[in-house]
Amino acid sequence: MIRRKIAFKVTIFLGLALSLSSCSGDTQIDPVGTTMHMSEAIRQDNYEEFKSLFFEPRRSHASQELFQQIKEIKGSSSATDFKSYTLLSFENGEMVLVNLTPNRKGKKEIQDVIFVPDDVKNFFLEHLKP
Repeated sequence: MIRRKIAFKVTIFLGLALSLSSCSGDTQIDPVGTTMHMSEAIRQDNYEEFKSLFFEPRRSHASQELFQQIKEIKGSSSATDFKSYTLLSFENGEMVLVNLTPNRKGKKEIQDVIFVPDDVKNFFLEHLKP
């Protein structure tokens, strides 16, 4: 149960962190595409490609240790499920996650809204500081 909770938090954190990332080169891709590139870099054991996907001011956080931790979490899994979330943080301290549909005909739509529990709010506040 604890392992599943940690995996959930890591997945959400990485998804949100990577949604702020940029792809190397001039080609713009959406957050799910960037995350797919990250997954492929991990599968191919390509740390430099992994690091290049991070937003330049945050690139120092793309450590070899982080890369190895994600590889260990992925393990021998052959399948990866990609989801796109946006975190809304309100002035009153409340948070919601908005689950977006895959990009369909250039349009993203809301698939679900998830109210963030207090313990997970604390996780975001602790790990997503500017």
